[in-house]
Amino acid sequence: TRTPTPTNTPTRTPTPTNTPTRTPTPTNTPTRTPTPTPTSGCPADPYEPDDTQAQAKPLTLDDTQAQAKPLTLDGLVQHHTFHNSLDVDWYRITGLVVGWSYNVRTSNLAAGTDTYMVLYDQNGTIVKSNDDFDNNTFCPGWLQFCASSISWTATNTGPYYLLVRTLSYGGACPAYDISGRPLRSFSPIVPGQQATPTPTPTPTATGTQPPTRTPTPTVTRTPTPTVTRTPTPTITPTRPLEPTIIPVPGVLHPKGVAVDPATHLAFVTGRDNDRLYVVDPFSATVIQNVKVGDEPWGVLVNPITNKIYVANFASGNVYILNATTRAVIDVIWVGPNPTFVKINPVTNMIFVPTYGNHNVAIINGWTDMVEAIRPSGSTGTWGIAVNPNLNRIYLSNRDTGAVTTLNGNDSFRVIPDQTISPCGGTGSSPYSMDFNPANNKLYITCAPAGSVDHAAIYQASSSGLTRLAFVPIGAGGGDGGGGVAVDPGTGNVFFTNSVANTVSVVSGLSNAVIATVPVGLNPFGAAVDAGLKWVWVGNRDSNNLYLIPDTYGP
Repeated sequence: TRTPTPTNTPTRTPTPTNTPTRTPTPTNTPTRTPTPTPTSGCPADPYEPDDTQAQAKPLTLDDTQAQAKPLTLDGLVQHHTFHNSLDVDWYRITGLVVGWSYNVRTSNLAAGTDTYMVLYDQNGTIVKSNDDFDNNTFCPGWLQFCASSISWTATNTGPYYLLVRTLSYGGACPAYDISGRPLRSFSPIVPGQQATPTPTPTPTATGTQPPTRTPTPTVTRTPTPTVTRTPTPTITPTRPLEPTIIPVPGVLHPKGVAVDPATHLAFVTGRDNDRLYVVDPFSATVIQNVKVGDEPWGVLVNPITNKIYVANFASGNVYILNATTRAVIDVIWVGPNPTFVKINPVTNMIFVPTYGNHNVAIINGWTDMVEAIRPSGSTGTWGIAVNPNLNRIYLSNRDTGAVTTLNGNDSFRVIPDQTISPCGGTGSSPYSMDFNPANNKLYITCAPAGSVDHAAIYQASSSGLTRLAFVPIGAGGGDGGGGVAVDPGTGNVFFTNSVANTVSVVSGLSNAVIATVPVGLNPFGAAVDAGLKWVWVGNRDSNNLYLIPDTYGP
């Protein structure tokens, strides 16, 4: 790809070495100089030459989810340099599974690098392009936000061609890493079918468990829950038929609840004393509490990486902890007033709505970096639900009454024609939400006229959300609506009713309330242990937890 002239053309300056700032002459059409390294100290990477589509080098994506690893490309990350200001890199991608979604991304940008990616199909048609993870929100101020990412669904096995260039050229040696992996298929699941979106029968492809976990509770516990429980007076040796009180000494205003599916430990945030409490259901005791941020709210256990994420409403950050030791690993800023934390278990992306600026922060679960901050498309962003089958998220905007849909296959941009008002007209508000990937139903707590007292149920598909039912539930007041938890095994959905001090159980089959369960005072947060079919409820005024067995029929 270099010019065939062995010496500098007469129109160039008479200096013995070419400077990188000279203007190319009309005769030197490729605009490259005879010198291979116009910028000193920046060698060509071992993949050169790859400056034309014909020279494109293979970029092999791992072809099963079990093989997919963080920042891994065939086990190794490719590292590339832009060894001169005109260098570009081409990649060839083959062997894809039709209907699967894939992602390629750059990372670890060196100073002076701002990658830009264009994906072409085998006919030369542009499939997608991307400049920055966050569409220039933080780039160029924060270098790593200048990295690029493209997700797409394969319509053929390939080849696809990827062009990567840099929009800026500076620093000692502009460089980047690149990797790719499958995101599995995002085809909708037939209602009633188990959540297994991947077309292969690999056991690691369920939407509810990560590749390294088994679907049964095998971590230091026997398969029979009654054997591992201790005979304390609070939790009886047999599965309780009624809600059981779990004391949480020291907690003040329990806000969020999460469960580790491997250990069955529950994690509870205390809003008024800035602590995270770790509760063992088998002994009904608090085994640890940890200082976190200011006014902690949402909490998530990521079973893929064995980490805990705590969103702190008043301090605008997320604490990341080791789920085994509960040591704080990192603290990252996400924006003012973060509420809930949810995960897409297929992509390992973590989502945090920020009420204070109407956005959602998107965190890479492998790197714990904020990859993007996206507008919700409305105001008062409050609740969130994740649809792993379509790679979408739904955001409830309490102050405007709207629920918006963001497309993960389009850099989490709002899909304009899929915004709904699920709770009524002017003055209505949606609160917390949850999604059942087994039947593709979205569950929304609703305040039709200032007080939460209804549940809206929608069927999700690629074309949008279709209303199925609008069900009366217990009174939640204007400060309720904080708990919606789906049991994917039974299909039952649990809604906390903060004023009524109850939990409404809605059937995933009939879309009707099948039970009303008395709990503690001012219940708010809720979480399901799908392995044991237990539901945890945090009670803000009685400062305790209730453990409810999911034994309710359709």
